[in-house]
Amino acid sequence: MSMSNNLGVNISVAVNVLRQTYKNLNLLFSEMDMIAEEMGFVPLSTRFLRWKSDNYEDGWLLNNFIKIYQLDGASAGNDKILCM
Repeated sequence: MSMSNNLGVNISVAVNVLRQTYKNLNLLFSEMDMIAEEMGFVPLSTRFLRWKSDNYEDGWLLNNFIKIYQLDGASAGNDKILCM
């Protein structure tokens, strides 16, 4: 097998690992939503927030995820927000 074929296989495997990781993150966030709901919290957004910067060579890689919840029916005061 040539070196270019090996590189193509390696890239394909890496992309599959990323896809599986993001699939697992979706499962995690679903679980967090269920737990938060049981505690009386609702998510402030259906999506997660992220820190991303293209100033770094690995800027395309998302590695910091933020999900913000607030007490159901409450105003967004600091004492009513849960960050996970």
